[in-house]
Amino acid sequence: MVICEGNTPTQVSALSDSVWEFARKEANEKPLSTDGTQLAQWIGMDYGTVLVHIFIPEQRQFYNLENLWADAKVVRIPDID
Repeated sequence: MVICEGNTPTQVSALSDSVWEFARKEANEKPLSTDGTQLAQWIGMDYGTVLVHIFIPEQRQFYNLENLWADAKVVRIPDID
């Protein structure tokens, strides 16, 4: 499971597009399903073995998916800025 965020719906949408393009080019994979693209506050992408969740900060904090899998190993990837 990948959980990340963009600061605005525009950024969330751009991140989703980037994930889609990267997975298609590098792994020849397309998501089995994608949801949330219209409002782009929380976009979910199901690749079968990998779920990608892209949030705006308020939605990420509200749903707190990290807490649902509190016993799972968390790997934090620093911002590239």
